Amino acid sequence: RSLVLTTVAGCSGPQQSRDCQSHLASLGTPAGSGCDAAHHYEYGGVLRKGGDLGGAIREFREAIRQSSNPDATWHQALGDALQDKGDAADAIQEFRVAISFFPDNPALHRRLGKALRGKRDYDGAIHEFSEAVRLDPRPVTPPPGSDPTGAAAQSKSELTRVLVGDYVAL
Repeated sequence: RSLVLTTVAGCSGPQQSRDCQSHLASLGTPAGSGCDAAHHYEYGGVLRKGGDLGGAIREFREAIRQSSNPDATWHQALGDALQDKGDAADAIQEFRVAISFFPDNPALHRRLGKALRGKRDYDGAIHEFSEAVRLDPRPVTPPPGSDPTGAAAQSKSELTRVLVGDYVAL
């Protein structure tokens, strides 16, 4: 909460959504403070975590629209929210934008592969999962108590699922 308060304290901008203003008010921010791109991005994360995917998508889009230099992470976050909502086509577009910033990021290729699989573009999904494995082929040894799957293990698992499971279902 203090991170959000710090960020919104400097908010100023002409575009202010009702959601943003309500969120600012709930944080005790003085009336008249505006919402900048960074606040929209952070608030989108809050909404997504709370299950409001429609609100999160609106806030992520507004953050990208307002920003003169949107970060790949913002496109990834929008893609994740779109994917969670079942909008694979728009998620694919956002993941491709994110990859244009960081083409060597295996996690982005894995996300794009999942979205492509959701659209039944198996060749595209295989390409993206293969690229994720190529970029990060290391076996992953997780720290004790953490998720036992790493980027490469997840990519290989997804690739196997596409190659075996989804093709068998056809």
